[in-house]
Amino acid sequence: MLARYLLFIVVLFALFSCKNESAENIETPVTIAEASVDDILADSLNAFFNTQYFLEDSSYLAGDSIPYQFYKIDLNSDGEDEIFVRLLHSYFCGDQGCTFLILDMNLTVINKFNFMSAPIVVSHQMKNGWNVLLTHSNGELKEIVNKNDRYPSNPAMVPASSIMIHKDDVTIFEDDLNPSKTYFF
Repeated sequence: MLARYLLFIVVLFALFSCKNESAENIETPVTIAEASVDDILADSLNAFFNTQYFLEDSSYLAGDSIPYQFYKIDLNSDGEDEIFVRLLHSYFCGDQGCTFLILDMNLTVINKFNFMSAPIVVSHQMKNGWNVLLTHSNGELKEIVNKNDRYPSNPAMVPASSIMIHKDDVTIFEDDLNPSKTYFF
């Protein structure tokens, strides 16, 4: 009987001495990128999408106004911004995410992502000359690393990561805290 009493006291002590921190109580410093608002660049993107990039998809998109958002951000430390675009039309989005593009300032496609979810964290860490990207897919944090000047096109196929968000990381496409301007083509 004494052993049970002592066990009960030990269990109670353990329960009350443990600190219960919920996810809401844990603060992670997050830097939200300033939304890119550039109507001149948007006009150039509209022309690019309408006359070059989506020619094969035009029959599926005929008559629709296609929403998109973008951020200008230097992902490879060359001093020139890349254009990170999120396409928001149902043709480009599904339950696993949306299509995202990375373009250079000459509107050349650097990368296309299928099934990527926002928000996206642009890590301060660089690998292979490019910033590491962090996103969630299938309920897991994914570390998207550029190899041979290409990021993997489907984050769901990337192994889960335990990388921690750092105060110098920048979050883009954060709809709740700082929604991006939506353009249409």
